[in-house]
Amino acid sequence: MQSRFRKAAAGASPPTLDVSETICLSMTANGKGLLDIAAALGVPVPHAEVILLRAEEKLGANNRLHAVSLAMLYGILDIGAILKPE
Repeated sequence: MQSRFRKAAAGASPPTLDVSETICLSMTANGKGLLDIAAALGVPVPHAEVILLRAEEKLGANNRLHAVSLAMLYGILDIGAILKPE
């Protein structure tokens, strides 16, 4: 696990996530659940879960929280935009 963080922190090139994967991770970072994510994307809940799992796999993450953390380290997600109040 530590090697993934070192790799991200060392400026390794980030994996390429598609738009739906990035949206799913961003919404997850904002505390949204699968129901909200699926509704926002206009897809069934199982499909939203598959999108998140695909993002986790591309990032080499162990779970959703890890995926969000790695996406932030890689610069895929902007922490300033995530923390901005709605």
